[in-house]
Order: sequence, then C-alpha cells, then structure tokens
Amino acid sequence: MYVEKYAGRNDTGQYQIDRLDGTPALAWNYTPIHLWREMAESLLTIDRHGIIPLIGLTNIQQPSTILSQAVAHIRAVEDEAKRQLLFASLLALMSDEEHIAMIEKLVESDELLTNTPYLRRIRREGQIDAKREATLEVLVKRLDPSAQIYLDIERQLQLITDLELLDELFSAVLDANTVEEFTAVLENKREPK
Repeated sequence: MYVEKYAGRNDTGQYQIDRLDGTPALAWNYTPIHLWREMAESLLTIDRHGIIPLIGLTNIQQPSTILSQAVAHIRAVEDEAKRQLLFASLLALMSDEEHIAMIEKLVESDELLTNTPYLRRIRREGQIDAKREATLEVLVKRLDPSAQIYLDIERQLQLITDLELLDELFSAVLDANTVEEFTAVLENKREPK
C-alpha cells in the first residue's frame, strides 16, 4: 500500500528474484494499492470505522460531502475513546488545510473531539511549523540569502519551539534591511534572557 503522493506509481505488482543465470528463482504477483489514487468515496463504502482516517490520504473530489460523511461515521462509534482516536487520526492524516478547517467546523460543537491534548499539541506544532516556513519564505523573497546562510538559518529556526519567539523573528525578517541584520537578531534571540 502506497500512501505518499506518486509513491509506487511504477509498481506493476510483479516481483521476482533471479538466479545467477538470470532465470527466476522465485516470482510472485501482488496488487499494489495506491491510496493517493483512490477516491475517498470508496473508503466510505467499506463498513469499517478504523479505515475512515485514511480518507485524508485519498483523492477527495467533493470535500464537503465526503468529510461530512466521514465525521458522521466517526460520530457513530459508541466508544468515546475510540471516537476521539479516530478523529485525531483523521486530522493527523489530513494534509489539506482547508479540509482540516472543514472537519474542525463540522465537529466544533463536540468539545471532546476537538480539545484532546493530542490535538492541542498537533495544532501547536502546526502553528510552529507554519511560522518557521513563513519566516523562511519572507527571508528568501525579501533578503535573498545565499544557500549556505539559508540552510544555517533554517537549522537555527528548527531549534526554536517557542511560538512567541518565532512571531518575533517573523516580525524581524519583515523589518530587516539585510540578511546580516536578521541573523544578528536571530543570534540575539537565541541567547538566554
């Protein structure tokens, strides 16, 4: 089963191990599943709640319909702990920000699903990653650093997990006139206060 987009696209479902003379010593056939090619609707037709989170890895043509149905399937699970796990898994496997927002909107009245410690941590990590990416994007567009300096700044930003500090650095890259000016701010912010 391939889950990453375009992974295994050339897999024919046939494999063999050859002898030294090139003749097959062992050969077998299998059916490769390219989850990223599958239509989300096909997972909804399978009556297994445990596979619903995999919808986030499929091809979703009608997000409002599909995501509403996925949430309904999860809500049908009687065990509260399983329901929370399924919902957390669905959000964790979803990569499209608009789809994530749709799901959160669909379940916003269900506090137990949206406010688990796991989801709070995942949302915070997402905010931190987004702020790092935004800072690097602005850095490139505004200050055009060399590849080496970019990689060094990227490495330093990866070490920072404080969202407030990342906000300050984002503001600093917007205000900086040169790469050197921004790197000086970055070095200063890294030192203990």
